Amino acid sequence: MNNLVKKLAEQAGFEIEDGGHIMLHHIYLTVRMEKFAKLIVEECRYITNEVYKEVPLESCGYFLHLDEKILEHFYGDDEHERTNSKTC
Repeated sequence: MNNLVKKLAEQAGFEIEDGGHIMLHHIYLTVRMEKFAKLIVEECRYITNEVYKEVPLESCGYFLHLDEKILEHFYGDDEHERTNSKTC
């Protein structure tokens, strides 16, 4: 299993077996899966932000637009989620 995926799964509250398998026998699976998905989205936004810092100034708008589209796609109009997530 990819180390980053393993780290995010552990942060979401999953147990990882020795073979790298994610344990799915938890009662609150839906909550953990939602947290796991949000962690993956935030990692994507982090990468976008890192690339944004490396590109010429005239190209930065594309990355800001991409970050907004990611927010809109995954969080929609949920203002609570949008204010609690990372920004560029």
